[in-house]
Amino acid sequence: MSLLFIVFLFNFNGARYLIITPDEYKPILEELANWKNEKGIKSYIATLSQTGRTLDSIKNYIINAYNNWPIKPEFILLAGAPNFIPSYNSRIDDYYGNLTGNYLIEIPVGRLPFRNFTQCSTMVKKILAYEKGEIFSQDTSFILKLTTIVREDQPPDPYYQADARYIRNLALQNGFILAESLLNFLGHNANDVINSMNDGRAFLVYRGQGTGNWWSPFNINVALANNLNKLPIVISATCQTMALGVNESMLGEAFMRFGKPCSLKGAVAFFGTTWTGSHISQQRGTYARAFFDAIFNNKIYKLGLIHKRAKYVLDSIFHDQTRYQEWNFYGCPEMPIWTQKPKKLIVECETIVNLQPQEYVIRVKDFATQMPIPNVFVCLTMDSTIYLFDSTDNSGYVRFNFSPSHLGNFKIVAHYYNYLPEIKIGRVIPGNIPYLQYQGITINDYPNGNNDNQINPGEEIWGYLKIKNIGQYPAYNVKGILRSEVVNILDSILNFHNILPNDSSSAYYRFYTPQNCTAYQQIPFNLILRDTFNNQWQINFSLMVFAGKIKIISFFINDSPPFGNNNHQLGRNEGIKLIPKISNIGNSFLKNIGLKILPIGITQNYINIIDSLTNISFINSNETIFNPERYFTLTSSASLPTNYPFPFKLYLRAFGETYQIFDSFSFNLVSENLGNIEPVGPDNYGYYAYDDVDTLTGQAPVYQWYEISQIGRMIPEISNHDAAVVTLPLPFRFKYYGIWYDSISICSNGFLAMGRTNYRFGNNGPIPDTSGPPAMIAPFWDDLNTDESQNNGYGDIYEYYDQENHLYIVEFYQVAHHRRPNVRETFQVILYDPRYYPTPTGDGEIVFQYYLVADPTSLTLGIENPQENDGIQCLYNSNYHPNTALLTSRRAIKFTTKRPLNKRPYLTIINIFVSDSLGNNNGILEPNERILLTFQIKNFGDTTAFNTLGILRNLDNNVILIDSIKTFGNIPVGNSVSNFSPYIFDIVSQPNDSILDFSLALNCDNYSINIPFYLSIGYQSEIKERFSIIIKKNSQLKFDKKNSLILNPLGQKISNGKLKKGIYYLLIKEDKKWIKRKFIYLP
Repeated sequence: MSLLFIVFLFNFNGARYLIITPDEYKPILEELANWKNEKGIKSYIATLSQTGRTLDSIKNYIINAYNNWPIKPEFILLAGAPNFIPSYNSRIDDYYGNLTGNYLIEIPVGRLPFRNFTQCSTMVKKILAYEKGEIFSQDTSFILKLTTIVREDQPPDPYYQADARYIRNLALQNGFILAESLLNFLGHNANDVINSMNDGRAFLVYRGQGTGNWWSPFNINVALANNLNKLPIVISATCQTMALGVNESMLGEAFMRFGKPCSLKGAVAFFGTTWTGSHISQQRGTYARAFFDAIFNNKIYKLGLIHKRAKYVLDSIFHDQTRYQEWNFYGCPEMPIWTQKPKKLIVECETIVNLQPQEYVIRVKDFATQMPIPNVFVCLTMDSTIYLFDSTDNSGYVRFNFSPSHLGNFKIVAHYYNYLPEIKIGRVIPGNIPYLQYQGITINDYPNGNNDNQINPGEEIWGYLKIKNIGQYPAYNVKGILRSEVVNILDSILNFHNILPNDSSSAYYRFYTPQNCTAYQQIPFNLILRDTFNNQWQINFSLMVFAGKIKIISFFINDSPPFGNNNHQLGRNEGIKLIPKISNIGNSFLKNIGLKILPIGITQNYINIIDSLTNISFINSNETIFNPERYFTLTSSASLPTNYPFPFKLYLRAFGETYQIFDSFSFNLVSENLGNIEPVGPDNYGYYAYDDVDTLTGQAPVYQWYEISQIGRMIPEISNHDAAVVTLPLPFRFKYYGIWYDSISICSNGFLAMGRTNYRFGNNGPIPDTSGPPAMIAPFWDDLNTDESQNNGYGDIYEYYDQENHLYIVEFYQVAHHRRPNVRETFQVILYDPRYYPTPTGDGEIVFQYYLVADPTSLTLGIENPQENDGIQCLYNSNYHPNTALLTSRRAIKFTTKRPLNKRPYLTIINIFVSDSLGNNNGILEPNERILLTFQIKNFGDTTAFNTLGILRNLDNNVILIDSIKTFGNIPVGNSVSNFSPYIFDIVSQPNDSILDFSLALNCDNYSINIPFYLSIGYQSEIKERFSIIIKKNSQLKFDKKNSLILNPLGQKISNGKLKKGIYYLLIKEDKKWIKRKFIYLP
């Protein structure tokens, strides 16, 4: 009995193979998903916009799928590096496959660690080439070759060579023609590994020590390989050689990313660990042995299931959660492996069938023996309407109840272990019945639309839907029911009457398009037809929506003199014109576009937005607008943090003829970089990091080493230990990121954490990140070792309470790097009692001091909040923050919530009041009017602005200044004042354009700032000013009323008989596009 799934266009019933990926990578991964579907593994791509981007939101999506989808996921592919899809604690992908909470996975999880489109395409092509047998284009024998690589210790490890020998023997017993052994004691090295890859290997297995890469002499450079199409599966049974942290790369990533879509090299899959440790070679070897037992003894052939079985065996012996979860893998979890040279299938079936229900018989044989093969998996698909799969019986037959609903092609895919998949294409023809198909549709949107014969949101659409009979018999009394889940069908019963062979018939339809439909959206329709003899046809078609859609291309910072330093970056004490560049990427015009920006979070403390609104009158489809005369006005504080991404939010509203759209965009503007004389920060909480060269900030620490190794207490729990942590009481309560603590944890690997933690590992990660402990203080987070009896460690760790100065000091004294006893670091962490060293937030200050720095190339330096989503990273693996000085001996770094000392005013405009009471008093600035201007000025700075003077300047020839100098007196911090009497200017009778450009220079004792701003004559417009026309007679206003519109300065439609003196806009429709012109009416 075959299994049948009929999947209609609008339905979804789950998937066995779930791919999770960023939205932009979905088109590349569809090739993989389509192949899985075609071979009978129902697949689905869930993008991050569906699942969410956080660890928990993705996990919840998977749990919901597992619990509620009719077809449950059996394999999970995380398609993307941890930059896109996070791992748990930057170490564990099992988190996504563990659905019951006991740390054991129910679903195997694989990952493709790509960071760009080329890497993604390369990895997809590798999987497809492996599964389809394209890897055998030049050689088939390499699939029966295996190499073990052993980097033996001195004295020899009891498991390394024994594990390798076990795996080689198992392969030889199961038909492999070569089981090669590479051993460092025999003089083998990385070149031998590359040579084996180039010759072609099914598996590469490494045993021995390694971190990041396999240890010398096997520390290979994968990029030197030239193993075109001969793609191995790599098992790296050692310490961490794959990285699941953001922006991290190790050997596993190198194997997977190597190659190009047109030149497949490297590996197709990589299995490895994400932890380091000692005395665990037996556990690592157990996984490696169990991996090959699963293949050769348990006859498990899919990578994810092999991986799951090996982890199960490991856990059943050792019951160690860390050892279980440290094993992760890169590759496709559903991919079947090859263990023999590929054989060929023969698929026997009819390739032309009639359009009618039928039993469809397929037989599968071995190409060489011509004998039938049982248990071959066969899948028959026809677009989205037919999905059939089953396995052949003992005679090689499979029988499907095949009921095609329409004409077209169908595909058959047969596959079996160690056989090349066989693909057949069939075709459905009409047969001896009438057959109806969709032929076309007419679209009308008059009178309840804009009469452009396109579907716009908010319109009522009507017309005629045409059906053609391509069958050999007439269809009598054909009636149809039209349905859609997107639009509101107003006339759903369609009557097509009788339709003769090769003839057509049309029927009237009507529907309403909702306002929330978007540009290029395809509206799906389902038409069910029946005739007198109860023949039934189901027709699916779609119609496109035409609407505008705004994309923000960029923002240009104009800080030209006298407003700023003209470097086009946010700088201190600048007046800034922020000019948006926008594009209409939709397929219809938009008008009356309003843009508004707001500062977000910390931005509000340093940047003031004077003019947050701008308007654009009209933008055609595929038009881009960048007009330097349309800008937002910003001012910046004299204490603006440097090299900092300040967040903003832009809100947008725009109108079509029958609809309006709302949208919002988040963006950052990065302040200019003044180098390492400036602090790092602030972070979102408000912490800064000042090093001892930041002397101009007034907050720089002074390096004052206070040796405590002779007077302090040596901490025995972490001295003479490798990777140890201890929690100790504090001598005073310490506030950190707003939380009070009475205890602190100290780890021998160069970090501390407020409160209690058991985390003790030296695999440093970035900040902020979920790797490492919460509430971390990291002066030198690295793989350090104080254990003088193991792994060549050295050094001690001390604590001391300086009661007189209210300081708690932790010193790492001559602590050695792991296995590098002569490379030693000496540094301190000093906590300042908040009762005696107050800060604005009440949080305690922290100082790092470095007496001796030997190797600062692989550490993390910074602080992190308890939620692990905020912090300051000064240094990570040789990547310095631009404001951080080089980490050297005699360096000091202070973390505090105190801002840089910069006692200056910060004056800015918070309101502009305009009056045309001396003109026509209609509230609109018009030519030949006298205007009164009043400013409200506020001091956001640190000190009073004394003797403030405001000078108004015009920057074009559109106005004449009458009264341009005003005094604002003294403005205390936080206060605002207005000019007592207004500034006065006249607008000329024939302005050059509709923009009045000004600047206001505010000068006070020891401070000045120039602020640009503009006022609009009438409604703000993106019309090119050189096309302005002055009209003085009503008779000059001759145009086609049907294809033209006149808008007043507020964007309202008016007739030419109601025109008064002022500025207007003429919209002319040409070839379904609106051409814009501006004119000034002066009767």
